[in-house]
Formats: sequence, structure tokens, C-alpha cells
Amino acid sequence: MTRGQRIVLELFQIRNHMTDSELIDFNRREAMCDQSRRLSESGARSRRAELTAGGLIVDSGIRKLTENGRQSIVWKLVTEGE
Repeated sequence: MTRGQRIVLELFQIRNHMTDSELIDFNRREAMCDQSRRLSESGARSRRAELTAGGLIVDSGIRKLTENGRQSIVWKLVTEGE
């Protein structure tokens, strides 16, 4: 697992459900204390997509509207038994 994937996974362990936009915002806030944990917007989305492909993060089935009115997938961390 790469450093970026570990960061995204740790963020999902703190906050189980997030859209990509929420993930990016959460990463920005968390990285204020430790800049080495900061991911670019595209980097955060790419690392989440890799974790999704690896079966660690899945589509929760929930959708949220973005600020510009588009539907956004709420991703969730896979828990034991899923």
C-alpha cells in the first residue's frame, strides 16, 4: 500500500462515509497539522479509486448533491462481514 493510499484509508477510518469532495476537504483540514499528509485533489480521488478497486472502500448507495447540483457518491470503508 502506498503512502497516499494509507492516508486516505486512515481518513476513512476516522470518518467512515464521505464523498470525494468531503474527503478532499477533510484531508485539507487534517493536513493543517502535518503538511506531509496533504494530498492533491486528483491524488485523493485517485487513491480512493485504487482502494475501491482493491475492495477496501465501496459505494454506500447514498448520493449527496454537490454545491453545483450534481449527484455525488458517498463512499464507505468496508467493515468486517461485508
